[in-house]
Formats: sequence, structure tokens, C-alpha cells
Amino acid sequence: MRLHSTLKVFLLAIGDPVQAFSGRISPWARLIDYLSHKHNILFVISSGNHNGPLHYDVGTQQLLDMPPDDRDRLTMANLLSNAIVRGVLAPADSINAITVGAVNQDASELESGPSGTVLPVSARHLPAPYSAFGPGYRRAVKPDFVTHGGRLPYRPSLHSHEETRLVQPGNLSRFPGIVTAIPHQTYRYRFDAGTTLAAALTTRRLAQALEYLRDSEFAGRIPDEFLPVLIKALVAHSARWDHQARQVIEASVGSDTDWRKRKSAVTRTLGYGYVPPEGTFDCAQHRVTCIGFGTIEVEQGHQFNLPLPPILADVRQQSWRRLTVTLAYLCPIKPTVQAYRPVVCWANRVVPDNVRLNVKAVNVEEKPAQNGTLQHLVFEGGDAPVFTDGDSLQLVVSSRPSAHDGKRVDGPVPTRYGLVVSLEVAENINIYEEIRDRIRPRVRIEDRGASR
Repeated sequence: MRLHSTLKVFLLAIGDPVQAFSGRISPWARLIDYLSHKHNILFVISSGNHNGPLHYDVGTQQLLDMPPDDRDRLTMANLLSNAIVRGVLAPADSINAITVGAVNQDASELESGPSGTVLPVSARHLPAPYSAFGPGYRRAVKPDFVTHGGRLPYRPSLHSHEETRLVQPGNLSRFPGIVTAIPHQTYRYRFDAGTTLAAALTTRRLAQALEYLRDSEFAGRIPDEFLPVLIKALVAHSARWDHQARQVIEASVGSDTDWRKRKSAVTRTLGYGYVPPEGTFDCAQHRVTCIGFGTIEVEQGHQFNLPLPPILADVRQQSWRRLTVTLAYLCPIKPTVQAYRPVVCWANRVVPDNVRLNVKAVNVEEKPAQNGTLQHLVFEGGDAPVFTDGDSLQLVVSSRPSAHDGKRVDGPVPTRYGLVVSLEVAENINIYEEIRDRIRPRVRIEDRGASR
């Protein structure tokens, strides 16, 4: 296999409206997965737009007079109850590509649409009502994350005391939304909304990540062949579940519902969370970000050691902290057998007996996060950690053959991966210099037996 020195990122802002994912990988996605691994290409794909009407079992006037918060919950409940027909559109079911959904956000200061329209979702932190959502292949997290897609006003088309139908307007001047250029003799731009715009903003963010990795500090230290997986991990690393959005989505499925179902509803609509279209990748005094990369074969493990700063164990500095681990890789495929993804890679925290960081997962659980080629875990805690100066947090990247059809991989299957890890504490605590001084002589990679 020949690796080209020039990084390739392809944007596919298109979706097949008659091929919503229902458990079987589409032919288009299979081609993308094959090309991604063979040529080391990173694809960015919009999750797709569902442009059909929204139906409500309440009267039109009642819906229009409803407080925005209540209408938000009602809309999210309707979307989730029809999840079977609102899946990601081909080729967004690709396992190697970054699939981007839309959040109901734009830069417009307008809080409503044109006269005669209504915003089905008013809160800007919630998923956009047109955005397709997951899960993906074998319940993988899809979309991978969401970003700005623009707010879209709808127009009532059925007026009744018992039900309401909202449809999307079809003119060129709809607003609010994101300003986009158009090829038109009279109008040079329009307000628009859609997952196409979210995918375009993500592609720009990937370009910024590439520039960051190619600056003077990293120049010559990262081979070009690892840049696709590293920028994939670096951009996804900032993904977070918005607290208010999570509350609304969980409330829409019922507070008495099992917590796993509530968390699943958040995962299928927000993916790993919201990624801002702007921002810096640099560290701060209270936040340290480390990157790693390598090529791993099945039944191998690569260990990374992150030195823990002594100031974190100071009882006078007990405070909130967040550990974020993001692993990205491009997987080979077997398109003609049940084990479509023959290799599974994942990152595990290996905590020595004398070390307790006292953090727990606050977004997607560890097992579901292993179902795709992007694993993003966020741990938070406030209880005092237990460790001594010189202790490290150990992270092991492991690889195993897929066991879905009981077959093992024939021969070695090397897989390139990128790993991004950050430790963040309260802004009044300086951990950057302590970790920087300890990590330079201690970072190493070693083979270990892969463990689940």
C-alpha cells in the first residue's frame, strides 16, 4: 500500500433521501470506507437533512402559543418517537468518515423567523429538527458530533384544533440561519440551514487542526501518514454534551425512563457532543493536551504514560477536574462478510493500585464508544485524587480482531491511530508546567497484550 505525502480531506455534503440507515451499510459507504483505509483519506460527511413535515398531536394555535421550552420538549419527543425514519442518510453510515450533524445554532441575533412561521426548536443548544441522527453500524455513535447548522423556521400547513403540520419554507430569503453565497442573478446570498453547512464548518476546523500540527513546534515530528487520524481526533476532542440540551432530551423521553435509554437518546441526537466551529488547540495553564500516534497490529497494545502533577493531590487544591480521551483510526473492511469491520481498536485507562483519579464518565459510556472508529470519553470528578509524586496515568491503546462472526483476522492488519488526551482542572490551578517538565523524558510506547 502506498501512502501519499499530501493529506487528503474530502467533504461530501450530500445524502440519499431514500437510504436512511436501518442496519445495513450502504454501497456508497462501503466504497468510502475502502478508499479511506487504502489511500489514507479522511472523509467528512453531513448526516443528512430530513426535509419532510413535522407532525404534532396538538392544535395549531396551542402549538404557536406554547412557551418555547415546552415546544422544544414536544418537538424532541416527536423526533425521537419517529427515530426509525430519521436515521443518517447514505453515505453518512460510513464507519471511517466523520459524520456531522447540525445543532440549532447560528450567528443571527433574530429570535424568530418571518411572519407566519415558527421555530419548532428555539433553544440554540439543541439538535436542529431537520438533522438526521443515529445510531450507526452496530450501534456506533452517529453522528460523531454536531456543530452549527443554522435555525430553520417552519410554516403551519394544516390548521386544526387537534393536530398541526409544519413544513419548511421554500423561498430564498428565509431567516434566521447561516448566510451562504448562491449563484443567482438577483440575490448573492441567502439565509440557509442544514447539515451541509455543519459539515463545511467542520472541514474548515480540520484545516485549522492541520495547520496547528504543522507549526514549528510539531514540524518534522509527525509523519504525514498519521495526520488524517490525528486531526480527526483533535477536532472531536473538544466535543461536549451541553448540559441544558441533555436535560431537555432526557425530559422528552420521560424522567421515569431507564437511565440507559435516556443516555441513549442523547447519544443518538448529539453524538459525542457539540464541537464549536472556532477555537484554539493550544494548552492553557489549567489544561494540558498530549497527542500520540502509532501503527498497531491485532493482539497488540501500546502504552502511554501521562505523569500526574503533584499539585493535583494537594488537599488545599481539591477541585473539579476533567480527563478527556479521544482515539481515532481508519479501519480496513471486509465488505463481503458479516464481520464488516475486522479490527477493533480502543483506549483503556489502566489505573495502578496506588493511584485513584476519582473521575467517572459523563457522556457516552466506554463500551458503546468502542463500536465505531472514533472513541471519545469524558471523565469528571471533584473528590480528592490519591497518588504520589512520580505516579502516572496509564493509557493503553489495544487492538483485537472482530468477533461478530466468530472468525479471526487472517494475517497481520496494521492500523494507524491517533490519540489525544487532555487533563483540565479549575482555572486557578497551574498544572501545565508540572506535566510538561515530567512528560518529555518519560513518554514511551511499548507493546502489551490487548485487553478488553
